[in-house]
Amino acid sequence: MTQQPQPEWARQPQWAPQPHTPQHTAPLAYDQTQAQPAQRAGGSMWVEIERNLAEAIEEQILRGESRERIVQRLLLEALRGRAAASIPTARARVDVSGTLKQLLDAGLIAEDDEIRYTEVRRGTVHVGRIDAAGLVHTDKGVGTSPSTALRQLVNYSMNGWKYWTHVATGKTLAELRAQMGSQQ
Repeated sequence: MTQQPQPEWARQPQWAPQPHTPQHTAPLAYDQTQAQPAQRAGGSMWVEIERNLAEAIEEQILRGESRERIVQRLLLEALRGRAAASIPTARARVDVSGTLKQLLDAGLIAEDDEIRYTEVRRGTVHVGRIDAAGLVHTDKGVGTSPSTALRQLVNYSMNGWKYWTHVATGKTLAELRAQMGSQQ
C-alpha cells in the first residue's frame, strides 16, 4: 500500500505555537506525532484525529466547507445522537428472584462450592464458600446473601449476585439464578 501525501494544511501549522496558553488548537493532523498545539483566537481547542477522519474532512473542505464548520457540525450531530440514545425506553422488568438455597435445591450449585470476586482496582481475589443452608462463608465472616458477603469483604455495597462467579461453572450467581428461573 502506498502512502498518500498529506495535504498542505495538515503539514504546516497556520498559527504560531503558544504551549503555555489555556486554549490550544492545531490544524487537523493525521496522528498524534504530527499534531502541534497552537494558539488561535475564538476559543478553539486541541483536537487529535485519525487518518480516515482527516481524509473525510479533507473531502468536505474540497467541497467548500471550512474545517471549523465541518468539525462543529459533526460534533453537534454526535451530541444530538447521544441525547436521543439516552432517552429511556420502556422495557419489561424481568423478575429474577431466588436464594442460594434454591440454587442448591435445584442442583445448580453444591454445598462447599467456591465463589470468587476479583477486585481489579486493588488486585485482590476474594473467595467464598457456600454451605448447605445457602450462606456464604468468607475470611471476614458469614453472609446471609451474596451481596452481604461481598460487602463485608470490599467495605462498600455491591450486587453480589452480579459479581460473584461460581468457580465450578464459570457463571455469575445471577446467571445461575436466571437459569433456575428458566427451568421452572
